[in-house]
Amino acid sequence: MPCTIENAWGWYDSQPSLCGFNYVCGSAASAINMWEGGYFDLPAIQRELAWAGDIGFNCCRTFLPYLVWQADAEGLVDRVDRFLAACDERGIRTVFVLLDDSGSSQPQLGRVEPQTPGRMGLWAPSVPPEVMVNRQGWGGIKAYITDLLWQFGQDQRVLAWDLYNRPGDNGLGEQTQLLLAEVFEWARIAQPLQPLTVGLWTDQFPSIEETIRLGCDVLSFHHHGDAQSLRQRIAQLKAADRPVLCTDWLARPDSAVRTHLPIFQQERIGCFLWQLVNGPTQTHLAPQGQARPEPPAWYQDLLGHDGQPYDSAEIELLRDELEKNKAPG
Repeated sequence: MPCTIENAWGWYDSQPSLCGFNYVCGSAASAINMWEGGYFDLPAIQRELAWAGDIGFNCCRTFLPYLVWQADAEGLVDRVDRFLAACDERGIRTVFVLLDDSGSSQPQLGRVEPQTPGRMGLWAPSVPPEVMVNRQGWGGIKAYITDLLWQFGQDQRVLAWDLYNRPGDNGLGEQTQLLLAEVFEWARIAQPLQPLTVGLWTDQFPSIEETIRLGCDVLSFHHHGDAQSLRQRIAQLKAADRPVLCTDWLARPDSAVRTHLPIFQQERIGCFLWQLVNGPTQTHLAPQGQARPEPPAWYQDLLGHDGQPYDSAEIELLRDELEKNKAPG
């Protein structure tokens, strides 16, 4: 069963003002590529986390790939431990995402080819859609989730577990609900110290939304709209009387640091912008169905691959706000 509202608030009230970023290493074209043994780039990760620490971020959200665990569970656990050590050195705690339905390509191991210029990089679901709706294939998924939670479920360097990113966003819609419900149950078996969440990202799938609301310790959501719609969404979610996190935001020009960060700080909503470093994922480009020239403004991403800010005014605002809110809530 989910933890009590009192315990959820006890956890949240013990945290500093949470402000962080979604993270894929700037040398990786996908989360799968980032965590594979042959491509795990710890020096780049340490360098990029140092940039994040200098800004003042205190948390990050990153995606663990089921395919890498299948191929090399022991190696992935070792790389996760080294990643957490690098984060801890910079005062950054981690939210791990375990499953992901986002993306249109088939997940695969190995070097990802460079993306087409002018197009947002490809992102693959963590598990092939055909496995998602076939219970006979769920044994491996259960073992993956319980293994990582047993390994790191008592680790103070882990802030929370985001069990499933954008469930239903793989073309299966509400067919994903059955697996989502099982994922919550499997996670409870391991009795992690940290709270569990899944981000509310669409109102198109009522059964998925209900499962998320019933299963979460801490509510979380994604938001890429304007400031007015953000305030409305926060008010709706706060009515549930649980702590709230925004685990995916920033989509210039509508969702910007200067307009949205003050709202998160005023409402005491922990937030994770997308994403820290620009790289082969090419999320500085707005989603498009076809290739197009470089836009005049970045859609997402905070820093270039060399650590230079896309907009220095954003960095100064982040530093100022984070410095004011260092103390626990």
